[in-house]
Amino acid sequence: MITVQAWWGQTPAAGALADIPDGDGWEPGRRAADAAIDAGAAVLLIVDGTAPTAEARALGAVLCGVDASRALPTADDPLAWMRACGSVRDHMPAIRAIAHDPELVAARDGRVAWWAGVLTTAVARRTPVTIAGVAPHLAALCARAIAPDLTDWLQVGFDDDDPLAQTARTRLDLRPWFSTGLSLDDGLRRRLLQDTIHGLGATDGDAEPSD
Repeated sequence: MITVQAWWGQTPAAGALADIPDGDGWEPGRRAADAAIDAGAAVLLIVDGTAPTAEARALGAVLCGVDASRALPTADDPLAWMRACGSVRDHMPAIRAIAHDPELVAARDGRVAWWAGVLTTAVARRTPVTIAGVAPHLAALCARAIAPDLTDWLQVGFDDDDPLAQTARTRLDLRPWFSTGLSLDDGLRRRLLQDTIHGLGATDGDAEPSD
């Protein structure tokens, strides 16, 4: 039997990491992954569809080597899109200044840092991971700088249509399991992925990351 540890939906990652010094932001995720694996999880599943902050999008733009305009999805309100683009652009210089240190880069966004900690621990402990959502994609880019063999242990669940997720998948050279053409919430995406793993005879557990 395969035991699956699933994290999904809203998480307290940003708040839990708010007061952690630079360079230490990955630790809660690392501890969470260690605990899950120690408890018997053979597969980790991360489904996080939370909308990225402007700083997270700036982080992604720097990691992916694209301009701010390519780090945002299209919008019905041109003025709102221009303001968002300007906000992402304004965050990018500070992130470029620390681009040599993936732990500092990820620590600029609590969710990205959390998932990067989970991913690096999974690789170190030879545990497969499936991800869905923008923040886990960005975390994978950061984690690969620490764990170059990350993609040997990583799968992408869905073809998220966010431009940053698409570019990250290209950088990671990964193809998604599912191309649904539908807008699914985190709960439905988690269930679809878990049902797929159940086809291999899995049992499963759900968890919210905790400090």
